Amino acid sequence: MRHRSTKIRVFILIGVFLGVSSVYAEIIVLKSGQSIEGKIIEKADKYITIDSHGVPLQYFFDEIESIDGVKEISPSTEYSEKEKRDISDHIKIGVTGPKENVAYAILLNRGVDYLGKGDYDQAISEFTKAIEIDPSLPDAYSNRGDAYLHKANYDQAISDCTKAIAINPNFETAYLNRGVAYFYQRNYDQAISDLSKAIEINPNYDLAYSSRGGVYCEKANYDQAISDCTKAIAINPNNSQAYNNRGLTYYYKGEYHRAEEDVHKAELLGYKVNSNLIDNLKKAYRREN
Repeated sequence: MRHRSTKIRVFILIGVFLGVSSVYAEIIVLKSGQSIEGKIIEKADKYITIDSHGVPLQYFFDEIESIDGVKEISPSTEYSEKEKRDISDHIKIGVTGPKENVAYAILLNRGVDYLGKGDYDQAISEFTKAIEIDPSLPDAYSNRGDAYLHKANYDQAISDCTKAIAINPNFETAYLNRGVAYFYQRNYDQAISDLSKAIEINPNYDLAYSSRGGVYCEKANYDQAISDCTKAIAINPNNSQAYNNRGLTYYYKGEYHRAEEDVHKAELLGYKVNSNLIDNLKKAYRREN
């Protein structure tokens, strides 16, 4: 028996920082929880520098949780905040190309930091300054679009991501961010188109699969939603969004036991599950038992 009382809205994850090419080997996880893919081009005593789309970004070891799954130990003597600022302002990085600009990289780095801390207005300010310095690079546009997503300014998010895509047509994160913005505008077909493009660029992009699964769930295409979320979980077993979206889909199909298993797994992974879904699952169990 299938029961649907009130529609429980899918919520697609937002907060994707610095989409980079999947050829990069290193995955840097910051203590804030943010994950960044990039190629390490310098590893100094107390900081590393990574190359993201030709843009150098610098992180201190006391900000880093792990690199490629290996836990980083903060040095016993850490730089003061003033020393960090001085290094950020004066570090010389050997990135070639006519558009190389250390000031752009510093602003981009600061914007990503504010974005990770949830200070979206300040993040937008830093990304805007970076764009003013060099409007020919896509990262600041895509990340500013992400910040606008968090502020529910979907038109501006779409505009920024579209600019990023115009600069780099293979920028998978910009397609993901724009697809999420279209989803929240209820433009589901365009959301699916963008998320499918992100998957085409990077077939192992688990967030694109789980997000597209959420859109298919909203369109009541439940089999496709389950397929996408299952694919996301196969790529990344810790994708909490995929478990949540698949659990919601199973709920709509009346498969309450499977729904409960997925929702419980999503909670264990730290996902904030919609309280209405939890309450409705409990009611469904009481009816069936």
